[in-house]
Amino acid sequence: MKMDTLKKIFTGFKNGIKNFGNIITILINTVLLAFVYFVGVGVSSIFAKLSRKKLLELKLSKQAPTYWSDLGLKKKPLEDYYRQF
Repeated sequence: MKMDTLKKIFTGFKNGIKNFGNIITILINTVLLAFVYFVGVGVSSIFAKLSRKKLLELKLSKQAPTYWSDLGLKKKPLEDYYRQF
């Protein structure tokens, strides 16, 4: 009788600790990911605004035939593509 109750107590304690660990894991991960997001995205956003850098072209023109940007890449001779590294 004593052994059975003792086993139930330890099993309940083990499950309780496991559930507590899962809750703490979710809480810590959420806090850390939010911190990294706000610091990473926030700091890069502040630097982009201070340098007046436009990362996205948001203006739409109805007269534009396409919204593709011209990269202005020059054609190189075929020999320049060999032994690049």
